[in-house]
Amino acid sequence: MALCIRPDMFGHSKSDIVEFIGFHQVVGVTDFIAYDIGIQDGILTKLKMLEGLPSFVRSFSVLAWNFPFEDSALSVKALELDCILRTSGRVRVMGIVSWDHYIVPNRKVTILSSLANFGRKKTVLLNLLVQICCLNMKDDKHSEKTWPLVLRKTRCTSVSKEGTLVVNPRLREGGQRTIRPLSNVMSWYHECNESQKAMSSYDVRPSRFLDSIISNELLKLWKSGILFGDTV
Repeated sequence: MALCIRPDMFGHSKSDIVEFIGFHQVVGVTDFIAYDIGIQDGILTKLKMLEGLPSFVRSFSVLAWNFPFEDSALSVKALELDCILRTSGRVRVMGIVSWDHYIVPNRKVTILSSLANFGRKKTVLLNLLVQICCLNMKDDKHSEKTWPLVLRKTRCTSVSKEGTLVVNPRLREGGQRTIRPLSNVMSWYHECNESQKAMSSYDVRPSRFLDSIISNELLKLWKSGILFGDTV
């Protein structure tokens, strides 16, 4: 499975970047394509150096994305087509996300395993339900301060947006199906307004991966400071 990651426009911290990669390793992502406008060049370059090593991902690509037009819709479409071109025929499932978007299986299985019932030929678009998980609410009372964000910020509420995964991505595919499976959600980590806070409830899905997240080699190296020389 591959994730294409949109350019960081907000200056996420290095720990945000590493935690995103570490979590999605745990849920079965093997290939990452990070589009970069220069903000995260340092940490992405270091992660690229780990490509193919034991306990890391199969591939980690960093692509400069200095789109020459101001039309944001055109830029989004260009990135989507570029991602499909780079993943077509190479992976079974592809998604396009931002650094604060997490794809969380409903059960303790990898994302691929949760999609095992889908065929291996036809392209299928999966519209995932999206929830916002509130960064401006207290940490989960069962969490520890050193744990990744996905285990600490567990008060979430549904929003009227959709996230998409593509099964069997192809650049030109006729007769593709669009469905909404119940097995996965896309969690967006943002600050919530008062109404969203009031409607929020605890999401237990990430906690099912607690042991695997805590034992993830990349996250352990990051926490130790050995790998990158800092943990900022």
